[in-house]
Amino acid sequence: AMGPMVYRQVAKYTPHAPLDPLMLQDHRTPVRYRNIWIRPLGSYDQPAK
Repeated sequence: AMGPMVYRQVAKYTPHAPLDPLMLQDHRTPVRYRNIWIRPLGSYDQPAK
C-alpha cells in the first residue's frame, strides 16, 4: 500500500523512514517509465567541514 487516498480532502501526513523503496503505479495498463535515475547523494547536502 502506498498510503491513504482521500477524496477532496487533504490526507493526514505520516512521516516515513529516510530510505524507503520507490513505488511506481501502473493502474493495470501498459506504462513506460523513462530516464528515472535514483542514487544516494552521499555528502552532497551535508555542511562543509
